[in-house]
Amino acid sequence: MQITEYMGKDGFHWFIGVVEDRNDPLKIGRVRVRAIGYHTSNKSELPTSDLPWASVMTSTESSGMSGLGTTPHFLVLGSHIVGFFRDTECQEPVILGALPGRPSSYGNPNYGYADPTRRSDDDTVEDYNRSYYPKTPEESDINELARGVEVATNPNYREGLRHKTIATAVREQFAVTDKDIQTVTVDTSTAGAFSEPQVAKVGEVFGTYNPTYPLNHVFETETGHILEFDDTVGYSRINIFHNSGTYMEMSNNGTRVNHTTGDEYNTALNRYTYIKDNEVLTVNGSIKIIANKDAKAGQNFDIQVENKADLNIQVDDGNCNINVKGNVNVLADGDYNVTAANIALDSKGKILINAKDNVDINGDPIDLN
Repeated sequence: MQITEYMGKDGFHWFIGVVEDRNDPLKIGRVRVRAIGYHTSNKSELPTSDLPWASVMTSTESSGMSGLGTTPHFLVLGSHIVGFFRDTECQEPVILGALPGRPSSYGNPNYGYADPTRRSDDDTVEDYNRSYYPKTPEESDINELARGVEVATNPNYREGLRHKTIATAVREQFAVTDKDIQTVTVDTSTAGAFSEPQVAKVGEVFGTYNPTYPLNHVFETETGHILEFDDTVGYSRINIFHNSGTYMEMSNNGTRVNHTTGDEYNTALNRYTYIKDNEVLTVNGSIKIIANKDAKAGQNFDIQVENKADLNIQVDDGNCNINVKGNVNVLADGDYNVTAANIALDSKGKILINAKDNVDINGDPIDLN
């Protein structure tokens, strides 16, 4: 028997339609589409559940097999699409792609060719008769970030999240007495602060966000996860945003901001960090460091300060407590100066004082027992 009716021999039947269902029971990416000119808009005559399942053609960025590449597609209820039928009975639709535009009104979930999802379950309010998609009538279907809208939600939300004027460590001036009963003064350090870089436009000043259409390439999910790859000259950047408010942005000058609204965990076999200039760390809570958790010999905690720099530790209102199970060894090429309200030495064994020069003890009185 010779087959005379198959795609390519019986003409090409294409259509434009609207997605009304995407809950494919086979989970192979099919959607139900109401095709204009082929299906009635009357859902009593042709309910969504009776529409044929349409296969969605993938781009070559997806293999179309074994879950490789980008899956599934990103059609939503209410998406306008273009496709064709691969059978003569027009029961096997295939979707070629989506048709973005500028919707003139909200969809009506009571009729076909619209997202059947209602904005409200309360039949006394206007949103009961409005589809969830499109979100905003008279607005382009191209993402507002891609269009460079100054009042776009995401950059202005992140502008409100950013941390500003975070105080850095400061050292107060103090003095000690040396061996010649002279005062040695340690100068104060300059107080400072830092802020996360500005994101959105404030007044007339632009932040990192200032796209030029069509150079910002945007991927956004339905719950607000966002990827931006912005090629705008002078404002090129990459933004990875989670809808919790956590984001990482790499801006035009190479600055990277990691803004985490929750906890952060980093694990590695080994870690190597090089910072060319300075590191500033401000912690509102406590800091705990444990070294040699494996209790292996030679796994030390080493701190080295190179020439022409000091090691400064300041406790504003508390104690400095050191508990050493072994020996405490201190070598100073210069003087060892300590000034305190009182000094107590309690030795469980002997005390040795060995001086190459005079030993001076000043007190009133001096008690030797």
